[in-house]
Amino acid sequence: MSFDGLSWYVAPDGFAAGVGSEDDPWDLRSALAGRSEIEAGDILWVRGGLYRLDATLECSLAGTEERPVEVRGDPRDERPVLNFTGLGDS
Repeated sequence: MSFDGLSWYVAPDGFAAGVGSEDDPWDLRSALAGRSEIEAGDILWVRGGLYRLDATLECSLAGTEERPVEVRGDPRDERPVLNFTGLGDS
């Protein structure tokens, strides 16, 4: 499989109002919700750090069998950590 799309970025300190670049990343939740900017064949790079999330995280990214949207950890030896809080809380 070869990469032929655009690269987008999320970071623990990213914002939904960001542009999805390395310097202005999105937050993980809004990126996975299926932003219109992310198209088939693109890669969503997850920067390292602690992502504090509630009990749910939905992914609505849509690619194709030939050109999937790939969600990958940042290749610069960074480690993303997903911390789900509120599990089992009423």
